[in-house]
Amino acid sequence: MHSVVENNQTRLCGQSKPIVWTSRTRDTTPSARLLKQKLIAGAQPRLIGKCARGNFADDVINDNDERSIICSQRVISGEVAADPEWPKEAVCSGKTSSTMYPFAEQVLAFAASDPKRRAGAMMLEVKGDFCYRVQELLAKHGRTEDYLEVGLGSGYRYNPLHCDLEAYTLAYGIASLMNNLFGKGKEPFWQQAYTNLIKFIILLHKTVWDYVTLFDVYECAINQELLARKIQEGEARMSDHYVLVDIETYLAHEDLDHFAFERDEAAHCMKALRSDPLEAHLKEKQIRYDLFSKSGNQVNVNSRKQDQLAAVKRWFTYDWMKIEPKLRTSIVEGISVFLSLFDDNPDVKHTFCPPKEMYDQDLNAGHKYGRAFPKFSDVIESGKVVALNFPVVANPGLARTIGSLMKQECAGINRHEEGNERVLQERNSEPS
Repeated sequence: MHSVVENNQTRLCGQSKPIVWTSRTRDTTPSARLLKQKLIAGAQPRLIGKCARGNFADDVINDNDERSIICSQRVISGEVAADPEWPKEAVCSGKTSSTMYPFAEQVLAFAASDPKRRAGAMMLEVKGDFCYRVQELLAKHGRTEDYLEVGLGSGYRYNPLHCDLEAYTLAYGIASLMNNLFGKGKEPFWQQAYTNLIKFIILLHKTVWDYVTLFDVYECAINQELLARKIQEGEARMSDHYVLVDIETYLAHEDLDHFAFERDEAAHCMKALRSDPLEAHLKEKQIRYDLFSKSGNQVNVNSRKQDQLAAVKRWFTYDWMKIEPKLRTSIVEGISVFLSLFDDNPDVKHTFCPPKEMYDQDLNAGHKYGRAFPKFSDVIESGKVVALNFPVVANPGLARTIGSLMKQECAGINRHEEGNERVLQERNSEPS
């Protein structure tokens, strides 16, 4: 946090220059990155103001205020923010009431009446009552509608794997969580094995069905026969297409007689079962053609996805199935203990493993499959406050899993935005 203690000898994160949240800063900084830089990155603190313990500051930051965040007397005196252990104080030491509540109000109250400038936030509940206090704060400043909650009784369904992150990124995050929850051994093999198995299962589903849930990962991890069938189904879905060529085009190219074309009376053209040699020949001769599925729907075969599916099959055939059964069972058991959370609890499975149809507006008309949680890239930048209301005491493993995956998705959005802004800055700085 920033600028919160009285003397310059006490530091929160040890940066040399103080970071002050001002209205000018807010004007030029997207809310998501503001929260990341101003509330996660640290700064050399200095005294700005005081407020009584547990009470919110009455003079919160507003559009014309250039001061830093105000905090309680206990923080300023160093009782809570004592270097280097802050905020690792004992239970009931006043960390939340003296620090987080004042910080939260001043962040959320900033430009509260301006939809373009007010801060968006993501909040991970750990105690059980912080979400309710934040709702009170938002209501106090006229932002009741900005609160969005993810939880077992929130009314939203949220799939933490339904995002733009790569399969390896998601798999590595899940495997790292497993080590944090159950302990990390000296041998790196287990983390590598967990990551590899989870990565290829996620990749398979994203490649073939463009969708995957944590239950899908768990189910395929414990059932290798199901995993093999899904790979075969993926091959069938990607290869079972017909190549259609106009009759005139077919007659003009005698070399097409080498392929098993047949006349399709309904389509008034010639068709043949798609194969790599046939498609390569058509491209080489620059012969126009269309691809259709057996059901008659036009398709667009993605060569990238075909390569990814081939990679999954190679891994399954020459890596996974070559591991000794006892060792393979140990790998599966390590994942099963963790991911079974999304199978043995129907409420958890319903909330965090929704069907793909939920994201289709036509199929999910009237919210037949539930209400999908909006994209983080939309809600954070629009000034919404996203809360994961799942206290750690209720289920430590599940709370940390969902919370970490939510943070990972937001971090990916921030990195993407920062990359785009750097590109724009470089373009603007180029001489005309």
